[in-house]
Amino acid sequence: MVENDDEVAPATFDQQARAKNIKRHVQKLVNKKKAEGPILTAQPSVKIDMEEVERYTKAGFMKKTILLTMANTMDRGDVPKLRELFLKSDTEDTGTITLNELIASFRRVSPEVDVKRVEELFDGIDRDKSGHIHYAEFLAALAESHGLVTLDRLTEAFDRIDTDGKGYISHDDLKNILGKDYDKETVDKMIEEGDFKKNNKIDYEELLQLMFTDPVVGDELAGDLPSPDGARLSFEDV
Repeated sequence: MVENDDEVAPATFDQQARAKNIKRHVQKLVNKKKAEGPILTAQPSVKIDMEEVERYTKAGFMKKTILLTMANTMDRGDVPKLRELFLKSDTEDTGTITLNELIASFRRVSPEVDVKRVEELFDGIDRDKSGHIHYAEFLAALAESHGLVTLDRLTEAFDRIDTDGKGYISHDDLKNILGKDYDKETVDKMIEEGDFKKNNKIDYEELLQLMFTDPVVGDELAGDLPSPDGARLSFEDV
């Protein structure tokens, strides 16, 4: 316990407290989902929701990279409904989804489809700009909305990027992940996106903050947070 609060920078304390609250809140959600059983098997069918996909396409490049890395670590047996949806959308059996196939998938949900909007969504999902949506890109786009972002999967994705076990993601780690698509300015922006401690790297606590903080609602996703008078606030108090 710190005896002299003046020795601790308020910003540092707030970041540490926030990270702990995020982790605790996320773990509660994970435990709750486990108690409820698999989220997908309880559903008779799964559809592509345009609003959910658009949320993904508007995310920052760093967050997308984490989701795509996570998607690449998922066992196909863990996502049977989404795999079934992907195969159903891939009407030409090419192993990928084309723009026309994505438009058709949305039309199965609602006949009235804004084609220009779908084109923008397609471009946001097509990470490698191949003109096709690959399976991992598809999973990454739907992971959040289908309850697939868990602490275990995030830890695995974090470890896959932090290949030498430093405990943080560096510029060089992201350079290795991007490979031939590496661009220094892009990676600098990716680091900045999750570098809440402003030390030019992203540790695991910062990763949680990035993945579980909605830029619109802000601290609401952080769980219990300290109020100005030192009492604890929870969602039930709001």
